[in-house]
Amino acid sequence: MIGKLTFGLFTQEDTKSFIRLMNHVKPFKLRIIVALLAIVGVALSESYLAAFIAPLVNQGFSIPDNIAPAQQNTGFVANIIHLKDRFNHII
Repeated sequence: MIGKLTFGLFTQEDTKSFIRLMNHVKPFKLRIIVALLAIVGVALSESYLAAFIAPLVNQGFSIPDNIAPAQQNTGFVANIIHLKDRFNHII
């Protein structure tokens, strides 16, 4: 029967060794299944990584359309925010 399953590609000694290996792996069957599902999940999510990063790169490194208008002395925090906006525009 084992010869029919291997389609004659492996010797009987190879199939016996494989069955011995599978006997050692049986206690870890659930962990192997979870690991394989995790591998599939990572493979699927990695393919969409570029699609998620593309808008960030395209918009994050583009030149702003207009510079923030100069504001009157409205407070320390407002001045810091204005300087940050001007610095972003200069970059």
